[in-house]
Amino acid sequence: MTTVGYGDVYPKSFMGRILGIMLCIWGMILVSLFVVTVSEQLELTQLQKNSYVLIQRLVYRDALKKVSASALFSMFKFSKAIKNIKEGDKPKFLNHAEQNFKEKVLEFKNKSAEMRKFDNTLEYTYLSKNLILFSDYIQKFAENQEKVESQQKEILDYFENLLTSKGVNFEEFMQKIEQDEEEKEKIEGEG
Repeated sequence: MTTVGYGDVYPKSFMGRILGIMLCIWGMILVSLFVVTVSEQLELTQLQKNSYVLIQRLVYRDALKKVSASALFSMFKFSKAIKNIKEGDKPKFLNHAEQNFKEKVLEFKNKSAEMRKFDNTLEYTYLSKNLILFSDYIQKFAENQEKVESQQKEILDYFENLLTSKGVNFEEFMQKIEQDEEEKEKIEGEG
């Protein structure tokens, strides 16, 4: 429907040509809709991309752990070979251990470079969301703290009014409470 063909069969009348043009346009529309639908189905969503990146980073992290462990082991073998060497003598094992150590270090560098190539947007997104949640939590905490302080002030005012109505000096009463608390702390500290 979308191709011209070889030209051996074609519409000869005016209405046939109009119908042929309309069928070609309709065919192109159908094919483009099919291509768009298939490409959308095959493309990953942002969540799937982030998941894929995270999985790849975890796989590379595990591979990096294995490579670093093998590099450390080869370094240990190399240092052990250096300790066991006699003066003026460089045995074949020492050369092999040195070469193996260099290969493992190079492999470690390559793996760490591969790991760094992945996008860190997932981590940044996670951190920014948690930072926003944390700032909201701090704001709610500050609001609650203000409420508690106002309630404490109301209670102290009520208590002061109650004591003054009974003829007790509020300042002296509070000082006596503080002295009692200090004595209690001393007794607990000695015990």
